[in-house]
Amino acid sequence: MADNSLILSASCNKWGAGLELPPGRRFVTCQLCGSRLEVRFSGGVAFTEVLEPGDDGARRIVFDLQLIKLQNELSRLDQEWNLERDRYRTYHRHSGSSLPSGGQTAMFVLVGLVVIAFGVFWTATASDAGAPLFMVFFGICFIGISIVAVIHACASQGQYTTAVDRYQSRRGELLKAIEQFENAEPAVSSPVPESASP
Repeated sequence: MADNSLILSASCNKWGAGLELPPGRRFVTCQLCGSRLEVRFSGGVAFTEVLEPGDDGARRIVFDLQLIKLQNELSRLDQEWNLERDRYRTYHRHSGSSLPSGGQTAMFVLVGLVVIAFGVFWTATASDAGAPLFMVFFGICFIGISIVAVIHACASQGQYTTAVDRYQSRRGELLKAIEQFENAEPAVSSPVPESASP
């Protein structure tokens, strides 16, 4: 008879999963398949025998529930993104709507800079010509509004890009997890072979 205190590991007789055996432990439960196992020894080697089969039906239900949970989370993520994306959408009176884009923002910034330059020119010219104060004030307001518009356009583009990256990253994680679950679908248990007596 082998010294049980020296045997610290064995494998599940049903699924082959590695098991950690505390010294002197005669019975263990496989964390993979849930089978109740008896630890036996032969020639200094530990092996296990199934005392009662694991519940494959319950295991399958748990697996399906976890997969459905991931699929529902993916669906919810897509729905939430559709709502969030509409917050960044700009609606045009005659041409529908559009979302922020790098080219569109760059064009807007360019036009904004031209308008700002014109506002500076207007203000300087009005001031040098001794124009009424309201004309100088008009030029200053023109410059201020243009600067605010350019900053807002750049901020909106940055926020939208960040939101898209966050959505795509999370969606990729969920798709990968779903694919792993589908590839790891549990097989139906096969009959447990009888182990030789020690």
